Amino acid sequence: MKWISTFLTTCFVFTFSCTDSEGKSPTLATQDTPRLITEGITLHAERLGSQTGTLLVSNGIPFAPGTIPSTESLVLLDGTNEIATFIKPLAQWPDGSVRSALVQFERSAEKFPATLTLKANSSPTRPARAAAPIPRIPAAVAFPSADYLTSTTALGRLLPAGRSELLPDPKHRETMDRYDRRQREGFDRLKGSDDWGPDARLDGYYSTSLNWYLHFVRTGNLEVFGWARRELLHYRDEQIVQSGPDAGKMNGRRETRYLYLRALEADYLLTGDPENLRVGKLMADYLLKANPVDFFFFPKNGHKFWTEREAAFPLLGLMTYGRMSGETRYLDAVKPRMENLLKTQNQYTDGGWIHNLYNHDTEECPDENAYGGSPFMTGLLFEALIAYHEWFQDPRMIESVKKAVDWLYRTAWLGQGFAYMTACGYQKGEGLLDDLQGPQPDLNLLIVQGYGFAYWAGGKDPRYLEMGWDVFYKGVTFGNILNRKQFNQAYRSSGPFLWYAAQ
Repeated sequence: MKWISTFLTTCFVFTFSCTDSEGKSPTLATQDTPRLITEGITLHAERLGSQTGTLLVSNGIPFAPGTIPSTESLVLLDGTNEIATFIKPLAQWPDGSVRSALVQFERSAEKFPATLTLKANSSPTRPARAAAPIPRIPAAVAFPSADYLTSTTALGRLLPAGRSELLPDPKHRETMDRYDRRQREGFDRLKGSDDWGPDARLDGYYSTSLNWYLHFVRTGNLEVFGWARRELLHYRDEQIVQSGPDAGKMNGRRETRYLYLRALEADYLLTGDPENLRVGKLMADYLLKANPVDFFFFPKNGHKFWTEREAAFPLLGLMTYGRMSGETRYLDAVKPRMENLLKTQNQYTDGGWIHNLYNHDTEECPDENAYGGSPFMTGLLFEALIAYHEWFQDPRMIESVKKAVDWLYRTAWLGQGFAYMTACGYQKGEGLLDDLQGPQPDLNLLIVQGYGFAYWAGGKDPRYLEMGWDVFYKGVTFGNILNRKQFNQAYRSSGPFLWYAAQ
């Protein structure tokens, strides 16, 4: 089921303004400050299977920053009748307001589907029901529309699928429509569990569960939600080591690029499953142990560079666990690591995380004196920098991203895609490895968020938006998303570009 056509019956806004009294289409809000909920949030209650009898409805409801100071004033209504409900805050925004809340209640199977209202600023008159264990797959859920889910920004700055009219340029609207269509087709082609195994590199590289959750938030499609939950349970319970000295590591692999805490966070915010906090803590502790503060500074004349993604995932993972759990020590642990990351970048005037490419990988670059960077790995690093800025409001992240995207476009852009590695022949499409020669448009959408952020946060300089649309259009038009890794590369961080571009 899709709820794209259903908009808010509320004046709760982060990205969008409310539908007016004449029923006109919503437009983008002109400010980031959300208005308080007045009329309530419309929830669409649906069964996820064919069970009969009394069903437990259980899921998380996200909120935008500053709109819900406490869950104590939330009331669930069926028409004018109050429903006995268990409501619990799950996570907070930096200002202390509620980021997501678990909502549980019971309803007879024959009373689905139903439209309910979650109202704020009210005083409950019925006693709260007791909490129920979080089901692995809920019998029923009550979610708001995709318009509402995206407006909260709880899972990132996203536009709802099918809403390309929010972009002013017809060519850009056409590109977004194709982007949405490819996301839907990719899900239809890649969903399922036929290829599941113990190794995330083989069936979930760069986080299939995260991508399905982002797709759900953009569409409201409950089939997508169901597969996102199944993918997450498989990844969390079967692919992450649960105990012993390697607890928190992915099965059989030490690299941090297989630790996808954003997937656990998305699941936690939308299901309330506390197991995400337990396993997430194991993963965050592994990241602390495997990546001490000194790891994030790489001296200018050093040899075996760590590559940008090996810095990206620990920073992003620690940030993510800290914000989902509220344990500030993990957020605090990011700060000195980020200082060293910026120190590494600032050793060079180019703007990227420059390193000796021969020492990085002699197979990919046989020139001992070649220096450059890794465009797609820098794209992954943008996720961490942007997350840090949004949580701590640190303006240095804006300058860091701007310098890096300028360097990428100046040094690595080949007209259709970026070179796999800059320097050592790859800028000219003359890489040593045949499959890495020339532009790599498959990776454009892993990088493009940086251009949108540089535009939106960096003073609306139109050249960043122009570069970003060039990168985005070529990625959508020429990028390959036939397998899970390529699909995940394309969709894990590209959605915010459309949000930034629409502002």
